[in-house]
Amino acid sequence: MPSTVEKKTMRRTPVLLGILLALFAVGGCAGEEKVQVQGGAAMQPAASSSPAGAAQSSAEQPSASPSVTVRPNPNESVYSGLKLEKIDELEETLGGIWLGDGRILIQKPDPEAEPVWIGETQMPPYSLYIRDLGTGEEELLHGGDGKSWGAPLLSPDGKHLFLLDDSGVSGIPYLLDMESRKLTRIDTGASGEYASSLDAGWLDNAHVAYAKEHNGGLYQSDLSGQETLLHEESGRTVLLNSLETAAGGDGRLYYGLSDTDWGMYVYDTAQRKRSEIGTSIPSLVPSPDDTQLAVIKRIDDTREQLLLTDPSGKEIKTLAEGKGFFGIGWSPDGKRLAYTVTSGRDTGKNGFYIADSATGQSFLLSPDLADAGDRMRWSPSGTKIMVTKSERLSGKLVSTTTIITVSW
Repeated sequence: MPSTVEKKTMRRTPVLLGILLALFAVGGCAGEEKVQVQGGAAMQPAASSSPAGAAQSSAEQPSASPSVTVRPNPNESVYSGLKLEKIDELEETLGGIWLGDGRILIQKPDPEAEPVWIGETQMPPYSLYIRDLGTGEEELLHGGDGKSWGAPLLSPDGKHLFLLDDSGVSGIPYLLDMESRKLTRIDTGASGEYASSLDAGWLDNAHVAYAKEHNGGLYQSDLSGQETLLHEESGRTVLLNSLETAAGGDGRLYYGLSDTDWGMYVYDTAQRKRSEIGTSIPSLVPSPDDTQLAVIKRIDDTREQLLLTDPSGKEIKTLAEGKGFFGIGWSPDGKRLAYTVTSGRDTGKNGFYIADSATGQSFLLSPDLADAGDRMRWSPSGTKIMVTKSERLSGKLVSTTTIITVSW
């Protein structure tokens, strides 16, 4: 199993397998490094629970709804106005997109279907469902055709979905109209079909950008599926899980390159100009208003820092230091940042944190999600956070989506 550093430099095998294996690998770090968190304190345990009964029903295609586990609220402390209300778990589910505070887009395997090859591994094919969190009802959005569909990425206006057919040896990119359910295959031409949703993002409502395997190009597709080369880096490839688009839709693309300096760059599609953000930066995430960047800075082989910088890469403050950071996600208002951190053998500081972007203080929400490597995704209201954790149980890779409800 590759180390944390090695994983960030490798390009992906097919997307679904890459996501699952990356999630599983996060918790495998070893070492004696400690996590240093700027300010804040862990919440204290409390004995309280609130069971919830979410109804379960069949989707349009026969499929069992994932079981829901409501975990007790382990905390009653309030920090900077933040209180953890409850933690819900959806088993056998890959969570991905909020369609509103009460609906999410999920991926589920079909255990009754014939397994498909994803890279060199046989797995049940995945389909996409819309789940109502209030009733537990699920609606089949796309799938049930024997193929494995995944890596969904919703346009800012919610009208179109970028997704991949993960079946076979490569991921084939498509666009799905959310209203008509019309599927459009992206014409990748001579550049090859393989695209990575870990390195993709919507530039605006009508254009999605992405990178490809063993390729130094930045590409975009319009809603008709017509691909265009935006920029090409000769002799280098885009680092896995490094490409991000500016949240404001101004056409900026952030991405890392496979060079020895771990260089991070920004490409302005309007000016057709590339600028360097900094070095030793494996990944970053722009804030919703594009005024700040959450940056992972590599110190050495065993240490990373989570920083806040301005859009040019100038450091504003350090939030935390540890062996590895994952799942960085901004709240919709840009005031808070969710992240997970691992610290090797000093597991007391491992966990899922929320940081105040103004003060730099971090607050431990759950030590159980330290190895959840998926992006932390906030609901539109900023009161729920969704993350997926995968682990091997009896030789089987099992995914659980956790939804954390907080109040302010």
